[in-house]
Amino acid sequence: MLIRNAVLSLCFLQCCIPLIAQEDLAAPLELQSAVRVYQGRVRANAMIYVSGRVHNHGQQVQNARLVATVSGSFDQSVSNFQIGPNQTEFVPVQICLPSNLPAEGTVEIEISLVQPNDEQIILQFRGQPQQQTLSMTAGRIASLAGMALEPELRGQPAWYWPPLPPYASYELALASRIDAGYSRDALFMDAAPPPLDSTTWQDLDSVVISDPRFFDDLASVEMSKRYLSKGGRVWVMLDNVPCECVRPLLGIEQACEEVDTVELTQCVIQSTDSTRLLSEQDRTIQQYDPIALKRVVQSGGEVTHTVDGWPAAIWMKVGLGDLLLTTLDRRAWIEPRATPTKNPMDNVPYATKPWAAQLATRAHANIQSGIDDEPSEYPVQLIGNAILSRSVVMTALLCFCAVFVVSAAVLHFGSWNKLWLFAVSPIVAIAFAGFLLFAASTVRQGISEGVAILQRVSVTEDGTTAIVQEECATYLNSTNDMGLELDGDGMATISPQVTAGVKRFVQDDFQHWRISNPAWPPGTWRYQSEYAVPTTSLIAQAKFTEQGVEFELPELPSLLSDPIVEYIVGDPMICLEREGKLVCDGQLAARDDRLIVGQLLSSEQQRRTQVYQRDLTRVRGDRVRGQQLYGWTGLWAGNPQWTASLPQTGSALVALPISILRPRDGETITIPHGFIRLQNRPNQLGTTSAFHESIGSWSEEMTMGIRAEMQFLLPPELLPFAATSIDLELNVQAPRRKVRLLAGAGPNGPVPVFELSSPSIGLKQTITDSDVLADFADGVLDCIVEITDRTDISQPGEMSGVVSWKIEHFRATVQGTVTTPTRAADVRSSDQ
Repeated sequence: MLIRNAVLSLCFLQCCIPLIAQEDLAAPLELQSAVRVYQGRVRANAMIYVSGRVHNHGQQVQNARLVATVSGSFDQSVSNFQIGPNQTEFVPVQICLPSNLPAEGTVEIEISLVQPNDEQIILQFRGQPQQQTLSMTAGRIASLAGMALEPELRGQPAWYWPPLPPYASYELALASRIDAGYSRDALFMDAAPPPLDSTTWQDLDSVVISDPRFFDDLASVEMSKRYLSKGGRVWVMLDNVPCECVRPLLGIEQACEEVDTVELTQCVIQSTDSTRLLSEQDRTIQQYDPIALKRVVQSGGEVTHTVDGWPAAIWMKVGLGDLLLTTLDRRAWIEPRATPTKNPMDNVPYATKPWAAQLATRAHANIQSGIDDEPSEYPVQLIGNAILSRSVVMTALLCFCAVFVVSAAVLHFGSWNKLWLFAVSPIVAIAFAGFLLFAASTVRQGISEGVAILQRVSVTEDGTTAIVQEECATYLNSTNDMGLELDGDGMATISPQVTAGVKRFVQDDFQHWRISNPAWPPGTWRYQSEYAVPTTSLIAQAKFTEQGVEFELPELPSLLSDPIVEYIVGDPMICLEREGKLVCDGQLAARDDRLIVGQLLSSEQQRRTQVYQRDLTRVRGDRVRGQQLYGWTGLWAGNPQWTASLPQTGSALVALPISILRPRDGETITIPHGFIRLQNRPNQLGTTSAFHESIGSWSEEMTMGIRAEMQFLLPPELLPFAATSIDLELNVQAPRRKVRLLAGAGPNGPVPVFELSSPSIGLKQTITDSDVLADFADGVLDCIVEITDRTDISQPGEMSGVVSWKIEHFRATVQGTVTTPTRAADVRSSDQ
């Protein structure tokens, strides 16, 4: 009996095994798991990455698709892939989250393995559909940092001596974020390769780098440059990273080179921010184990912390972003935390020292999204409105009223029954409504299908990459099946008003993606895109002459038109074309009501003026950018293209970096006011807050009297400089007050320039005093603006109303010659 049962079981297994093998051969692909690749923000219109682990159990190469769908949305994200026999692949899928995503809550994403030619058929493996579900929390991460840190030292028993130092890179990065008021959420780039797509970098508010291996990957360095140009913040700890590694990240006229490295057991920190008010004891570092200080020389940066005169923290302005370089040992910036944080989840064992508090806040400040949330009206205005003119509508309404009145009069005075009026009125209304509908359809057919594009092209500091942001409007006469394709790194978002059809985001490989929809709606609708284009030396060369500044432009898609130069933030100037050259003499300052010069502006120039007014006058925190030449060209190539043949129209607003060419020694030049920077005098306890250096503007509605100690700084490429005349222009409205201007810091003290009583207009004064001119030899001119309290009252209690004052601008234009450099001038140039 036992033998019989064993034989029957063996026969049963022999029959079942071929069936299982046949099923495996028919469906050899298995979706084993799905994970989120990078922990970015989950919010509306954001781009996130998920990865599906797929294994091929078969003996042949298989083609398939991975489809991701967000719960509550019909849009799909597709990734095509090919996998070899008996191999496992991690297939990434880039998902564009819908615009109606809730601000908070749980978001579920369903990932399915489907046939390569039909997304509706889900592959099965061993009778199970190959699907995975991911749950994510929306709105949880308010701030996110990227960290590329060196490997941590292997631990040792507690009784070993001396004990290992703390993992200072990690502790400093984490402590600075917690002390700045942010969470410990971070995207670590040391365990996995850094992301190579702009969408992931866009979610990062700051990036901390202490691992030299990060710079071995040229793609990672290139993404860091783009991230900086678009407003990101990168913190490089030079005590662990060689100076030559950061050279690709530096902008024009910027440098940082190592002299040597010293070890210190005691030092005093000097700072330029408000922490300089701390006592010397609070700014003194005493270490039993020596700490390293990499002594460097730099140019083009702002030094906020020093040790014995050597820079310890340097801020470099690169594009819209900030590059922070710290040369002091990471252990010197932190200390054991005395009190725990309020949130137990953010409790860390270390804290930044008091003199490093503002550096931590600045290094991790939030930044904004790359694609603009407030679209311009330029592309819609370029297409035109598919609506009836006002005259046609008014004529139709008047005719309707006339017919209605005539019909009522005929029925009233005639022999007709007045009840016919109730029958005639709807007929007349329907007739005129039909006429209006017919006229509207005729107008719509009169507008040709096409795409109107506004490109904003921002060239990186070295002129090797152009970051293009597009605002587009598409007009279709009827429903269309087409796709938007791009070969390169970039992204695109469709307006949330487009609800027709099913939008499908397909990523064939890293450098090719498309957005398709079988039913794009008729009419006008928007989309935005962003991508990068490699370029070669797109830098505007500025040459100073006796008449002003001449620009030598690189090769562009077309001639640069309607140019504006903004070398100093907050002081843009209009450029003119003279004898085939682009010249700026400073006579035409760009204002809100004058951004393009012309006797009669065309419709295109009026649209460009609106874009200028919106872009040049808007401030996004401290994300402002100087040393730029703006102008308009034709559309740049390489933008996303529609598969349908739609004509493209539009213009590109180009921002070129400016490089100053040093004139010959002894050559007489004029430096317009837009190239001379105004700043608050550093290291002064009584510095006024009326002038904001980051945006180059003065506060409005000031009521208290001030004594503002200011400085004018020449570009370092023009030093040393022998000035022959200085034109100071102060535009101030200060009713019932006295205004006094002094200049120079010579041995006899500042020289009075003028004194005004209740000024209401600007005043320009030319200075030829030898002491003041000599004070400008090193490129720094000290000035003092004094505005008194109200002169019509003697006691504060006598005030009957608020009388405010305001400074519109304070500018300087200089004429002189460039002299032979001396050692002192070289030191001054390197310190700027």
